[in-house]
Amino acid sequence: MKKRKKRSPANRRSAGGDGHPIAELGKGTRWQAGQSGNPNGKPKWKLLSDTYRAKLAELVPGDKRGRNYAEAIADAAFAAALEGQIGAIQEIADRTEGKPAQAIALSGDLHVTMTVEEIDARLNELLKTAQAREQARRESGKIVQ
Repeated sequence: MKKRKKRSPANRRSAGGDGHPIAELGKGTRWQAGQSGNPNGKPKWKLLSDTYRAKLAELVPGDKRGRNYAEAIADAAFAAALEGQIGAIQEIADRTEGKPAQAIALSGDLHVTMTVEEIDARLNELLKTAQAREQARRESGKIVQ
């Protein structure tokens, strides 16, 4: 198999790197440092979720018992659970009891030598030191609030 030569910086530039005309394409439309591509953030509402919630509250047309969709679905889930359908049983348990905690397997040597109490004490110690430094800075006039 033939060994590939490493390119010198000059050769890298000629292959589309910095300074090459291809690398300059689109520079004017790139995001500037600190500029967000989504300045308004994620929308606060979810159209599909809101529509589902509204539909769940509506009455089921022609239902003799006058149930809304949520009640009818819950009744169907319980009927399926009584028939032994594991998925329905699981859904009811998850919705009423919460999903069970999942175990996480860790491997390797963690070298943990501190107890939780020792960690708490050390964190409190660090916090007090940081607060004392902040107070000293305020008193010396270095920080204006």
